[in-house]
Amino acid sequence: MIKMDLKKVAYVLAIIAGLGLLLSGFFVFSDETEKQLSGACIGVGAGLAALGISLLITSLAVPRLETSEAARLKEIEVHDERNIFIREKAGHQTCVAMTYILSAAAVLLALLGAELWVVLVAVALIIIQVLLVIGFTGYYAKRV
Repeated sequence: MIKMDLKKVAYVLAIIAGLGLLLSGFFVFSDETEKQLSGACIGVGAGLAALGISLLITSLAVPRLETSEAARLKEIEVHDERNIFIREKAGHQTCVAMTYILSAAAVLLALLGAELWVVLVAVALIIIQVLLVIGFTGYYAKRV
C-alpha cells in the first residue's frame, strides 16, 4: 500500500478538481452564451489536472533521501558566487536587449500608423525601464 502524506493528498485533490473543471467546461457550460466560462474551465481544469498528475508522479518516483540531497546541493548552487554573477550578468543583458526591442517596437508602431496612445505606452515603458535601471544602480551602489 502506498503511504499518503499531505502533499500527495493535495496532489490527488488537484487532479480531481482539475478533472471536475475540465468536465464541467465540456458538459455543464456547453451553451453558446457560456462559451468564455467553458473555455476558462477547460483551460484551468486541464492545467490543474496536469500539474497534479506531474507532481504526484514526481513525489512517488523520487525517494525522499534523493530530494533532500538535491535540495542541499541546490542551496549551495544558489548561493555560489559564480552563479550569482552569472544571474546578474544575464539580467543586465536581458535589460539591455529589452530596451532595444521596446525601442524598435515603438518605432515600428509609429511607422505603421498605430494610434498615438499605443506609441506613447511603448515609449513610457522604455522611459520606466531606464528610470528603473538608474534607480536600482544607485540603490545597489549604496548597499555594496
